[in-house]
Amino acid sequence: MVATAVRIADEEGLAGVTMRRVAAAFGVATMSLYGGVGGKGALVLAMIDVAMADAVPSGVRTSAGWRQRLDLGARTQWAAYRLHPWLAEVISLTQAQPVPSLVRFGEWNLAALARSGLDPVARFDVHLLICNYVRGLAINLSAEERLLADSGLDPDSFAGEPNPVLHSMMRDYPALAAAGDYPFDLDRLFAFGLDRLLDGVAPLTSGGAGGSPAPPR
Repeated sequence: MVATAVRIADEEGLAGVTMRRVAAAFGVATMSLYGGVGGKGALVLAMIDVAMADAVPSGVRTSAGWRQRLDLGARTQWAAYRLHPWLAEVISLTQAQPVPSLVRFGEWNLAALARSGLDPVARFDVHLLICNYVRGLAINLSAEERLLADSGLDPDSFAGEPNPVLHSMMRDYPALAAAGDYPFDLDRLFAFGLDRLLDGVAPLTSGGAGGSPAPPR
């Protein structure tokens, strides 16, 4: 049932996920769906759990440095958003959500920082900043899909579609015009920003820029 809702959201966006639509796709009455998942809010939380399940890294040496582990966690999180563009819209930074896979992901990030030399509050700050950096950039994925669907173009044509009005406006703004044909790519921008964010954390840790764990005390 939850997998059906995730599939609908992946194909049609979050707006396509209604209790009636999911029930029809699953082949049950709408009221029986309410009895099974407890309402739309509970269904969305269950969808988050399924979509984020693969975002929790595994198989990495616990001796790996904090930077290597946080980098891997952020990249698996980004991959989940790439696979499920609607996901960033329903994950909250300000409201705790009782979702098992989100709890496991938080544990992964905080455990990665356990021997970084940062105090517990700073570790949680870093965890939230990285998670929200990835989520904030991923918000653009669903908007990009909607624009692409509305344009009727294939992805390559859409990306290269010129905007003569914008080009005309930029003639009066030389700093913007100097950017020329900026190679806009969300994956490239994600990787660049993640590296800069981790660079900023490094001087605060006892391991320094290398990201090696601090020796046991």
